[in-house]
Amino acid sequence: MKMEDKLIEEYRRRSVEYRLPLPENGWEKLEAAFAPTPAPAEVRRFPYRWLAAAVSLLAVMGSALYFMGIDKEFEPVLSDIVLPVEQSAGSTSAPVVTVEEMRPQPVAKLHAVVPVLKEAEPDIPDLSEVVSEVYMSISAYFHAEVGEEHVTEGNSYHNRSVVESGRYEYVPEKNYGPLPAKKASSFHGWTFGLYAGNMFDRHSSATGGLQMLNATATRSNVSVNNNPGSGTFEDYMKNVASNESNFRDPGDYSLFEQIAAANYQKPAGTKIKHKFPLSAGLSVKKKLNDRLSVESGLVYTFLSSELSAGEVDFYSQEQCLHYLGIPLKVNYTLWKKDRLSVYASAGAMAEMCVDGSLNTNYYLNNVRERKSKTDLDVNKVQLSALASLGVQYDISKPVSIYAEPGIAYYFDDKSVVETIRKEQPLCASVQFGVRFAF
Repeated sequence: MKMEDKLIEEYRRRSVEYRLPLPENGWEKLEAAFAPTPAPAEVRRFPYRWLAAAVSLLAVMGSALYFMGIDKEFEPVLSDIVLPVEQSAGSTSAPVVTVEEMRPQPVAKLHAVVPVLKEAEPDIPDLSEVVSEVYMSISAYFHAEVGEEHVTEGNSYHNRSVVESGRYEYVPEKNYGPLPAKKASSFHGWTFGLYAGNMFDRHSSATGGLQMLNATATRSNVSVNNNPGSGTFEDYMKNVASNESNFRDPGDYSLFEQIAAANYQKPAGTKIKHKFPLSAGLSVKKKLNDRLSVESGLVYTFLSSELSAGEVDFYSQEQCLHYLGIPLKVNYTLWKKDRLSVYASAGAMAEMCVDGSLNTNYYLNNVRERKSKTDLDVNKVQLSALASLGVQYDISKPVSIYAEPGIAYYFDDKSVVETIRKEQPLCASVQFGVRFAF
């Protein structure tokens, strides 16, 4: 009789004589739970006998199922496992392939575990290819591999290594095929950007005499020397009167004449301050290759200047100019690592003043007496050369931020308007912006 049948018969015999011990006060507790009213003793015991029988039956069935799933005779002693081998035609004794011990493989995530229990086949398969056999039970998983590096002379079988017993999960075979091709980027090399910046430079100057910015759009056409030693008062007022034709409004000239007379031979001069230029724009960039790209766009620039002349009796001016420009630059990536890149840019820009105004306030004894506004017509193209060094950081695939310090040289546009670009043509600037790649 097989060992399995013996085990099942033994458990059947024991289950017949099995008795479930009754806990202390068990009947009283069950009686209180199931019989709220007193009942005869024989009626109370009737359901509990069935309960004891059901528990016994469950115990017997569980034990039988457990021992039916385990066969002690099939669990090998690993140190005693040998594989049969064929004898060659000229050999007198059968060589024995010994078992090598192999360290357990790392446990991987179990995707599917399929127990394979095969009956011994009469024909021994060809072991020229790598063969894996899996034996699984409730308590153990065995993995066997055949390697080509262990070959015995005259033996067509290879040495077999057996993994020591233990609970293992299935480890899928490695695939050494070529890696899948990297998906091409969906970007087409176009980048759009928004940026803002300003120049580092501003310019201030102070001169002797009374001057104006652009009263009649004629550069430095109003200039009166009121310093001590400039001559008699009559000569001084003749110099003031020579500027009357430069004023468009007689009221402006009348107040200028009063302020000039009040500042005769006083050390008060003219102070001019050109403020920091501010810029903002849209950019579009086309990538030519991994390092080279061209960039253009639309740039708005605001230039502002202030002037004051005199002391207690004085006048002040504020000049505002608005430019639109189209740059054309070439960008070259110098260095790139992960999301950070450094690039250089060079190019040129053409600008046109689209709006300009000059506001003048006249003060007598520190009280404003008149305010006037003059529109400025600057119909000259402003050309400049640009160069910069930028640093860009890619936040995500389509979005990046950048900072771009640089310099610009502004050529003289031959206009009559005083700006910082005429006082200081070489200017430094910095831009900050965000780019979107498509």
